[in-house]
Amino acid sequence: MKHYSDYINYITTHKLKTMQTATIPQQDDKTAIRHLLAEVLNAFNTGEFEKAIDLHTEDVVLMETNMPAVQGKQALRDIFTHYFALRKEQQTQSQLDFEIIELEIMGDRAYARGSVRMTTTKKNSIPLTVTGKFLCLFKRQPGGSWLRSHIVSNTDTPAGFN
Repeated sequence: MKHYSDYINYITTHKLKTMQTATIPQQDDKTAIRHLLAEVLNAFNTGEFEKAIDLHTEDVVLMETNMPAVQGKQALRDIFTHYFALRKEQQTQSQLDFEIIELEIMGDRAYARGSVRMTTTKKNSIPLTVTGKFLCLFKRQPGGSWLRSHIVSNTDTPAGFN
């Protein structure tokens, strides 16, 4: 490139095209993560907790309100098993919903931050809705898919009103 105009031509024809196409995989990753969260939500709402567990890494970390942090798929399975058994025993139905406020990809890691709402209805009772916040971390897997690796959530309910 002998001339400045050659350099400008090179930048506009090659580098800008590369920069534009570089954002496409990130959008694909964001779509994949949104789809993953929708799958988790659907599995939770339909009681398919084994399917929900499969959408997490082996070393998943769960940090929920008013309980110690747990790590690993088996610990997550134990919590889900207890939760769904209790739900069945108490004839309770729950509907979980969320909104992603922020989603960022950083190489093979990503995070999503958002709001969450769970409406629980016990038999012959009025529905109770609890709102809260979440932060999830994700790891890209060797095949390019994503799994949740960390889940942090808490409620907006003031202390003492749980």
